[in-house]
Amino acid sequence: MTNMIKGGYPEIWAEQLNPKKWLDSYIQTYIQRDVRQLRYIQNLAAFNRFVYLCANLAGQILNRDELSRQVGVDTKTIQSWLGLLENSYILFQLQPWYNNLNKRVVKSPKIYFHDTGLLCALLRSSSKTALKNHPMAGAIFENWCIAEIKKNRCNLGDNNGLYYFRENMGNEVDLILEKDTGPLAIEIKSAAKPDRSLLRGLQYWKKYQPTFQSILLYQGVSTSTENPDINFVCWQEIDSIL
Repeated sequence: MTNMIKGGYPEIWAEQLNPKKWLDSYIQTYIQRDVRQLRYIQNLAAFNRFVYLCANLAGQILNRDELSRQVGVDTKTIQSWLGLLENSYILFQLQPWYNNLNKRVVKSPKIYFHDTGLLCALLRSSSKTALKNHPMAGAIFENWCIAEIKKNRCNLGDNNGLYYFRENMGNEVDLILEKDTGPLAIEIKSAAKPDRSLLRGLQYWKKYQPTFQSILLYQGVSTSTENPDINFVCWQEIDSIL
């Protein structure tokens, strides 16, 4: 939980800085100075609102039209600003996984933040108590897991192969990781105990992809391989799934 709150900016860890103060200052500096250098934005208030709204959408399917309405700018501007946040490594978009056998899948991306410390700062959740009680605690944990997997893949020289799966009836898998052996389905839950009720999305996935491995990545302290079809992996073993 500490890792989620502090995030991964090297200066915070190297100099043992207060993460809340550093991240709050970074947000202010990024919006007021860096954005002007990267791209001239006249309406900084709208852009500021956009950044905070993006934080509230972490782990959700992106609806550009709705975001446009909430921010008060047109969809072209939203698309431009999303590109700006991506190019400056604030957030990234996770595209949907689908194949020709399933025409019912959702085709809009999800958005995630590269750094959960920054995400927590934007969500005003800068302590363990605040994070534990935050309505987006599960989404923050999901964001942390996916961002860590993405960073680890990048360190191995692979910047691609990460997707999510969702069909229009609501069946969903948080992460599809393409590997040489085939797609690996990963469901991410903040629960501390492995519970079969958490497996709905993976069980649906197994109907269509029965030969490939599936994992439940959760916030417990043990890893279980009792189930031959779906493994339970604790968050501390996240490197093992690569």
